Amino acid sequence: MTAVHRFQNSARYWRTPLLPGADLLTAEYHDHEFAPHWHDAYTIPVIVAGAEGYRYRGSDYVAEAGGVPIINPGELHTGSKAVEAGWRYRVTYAPVQFIHELADQIAGKPQPLPWFAPGVIHDPDLAVERLANARTHARKRAATRWRPKPPCSTRSPRCSCVIRRRCRSLRAWPPTTPASPS
Repeated sequence: MTAVHRFQNSARYWRTPLLPGADLLTAEYHDHEFAPHWHDAYTIPVIVAGAEGYRYRGSDYVAEAGGVPIINPGELHTGSKAVEAGWRYRVTYAPVQFIHELADQIAGKPQPLPWFAPGVIHDPDLAVERLANARTHARKRAATRWRPKPPCSTRSPRCSCVIRRRCRSLRAWPPTTPASPS
């Protein structure tokens, strides 16, 4: 009989000069539950293994391995395991100003603040790209002479693909009625 892997409760935060002001997280959780909370940044996770359940904008979602459940800044959400083993993910907390400027660059003119629809994005190419990019940066960071490139721009399809593929605009932000944590 094959043993089922059980994730631990562990997290590692760091920053990179590639995206000034962003927080990065690699974590796995087995029995940790996040109470309703919000972030000042765009929360862009990729579920690496297992599954995370979360409540967002009044609905319940399950993000399985390969899912990308983007949370807009300032919006309440929760998080907990959706399978017995728990989940592992990598998260980029991207500054609002960075995402807004990137949207302006993509459009070639000023844009309203980007907004992502609730739900889990099931885009295998996007998930693989985000994870490969994270692994590449981790390997390069470990090398002694690696010098980071400047922050992402529209010349880097990896940085702009999330906006190009999945973003809508939000003309009035912050929302006038916050999402309910219930």
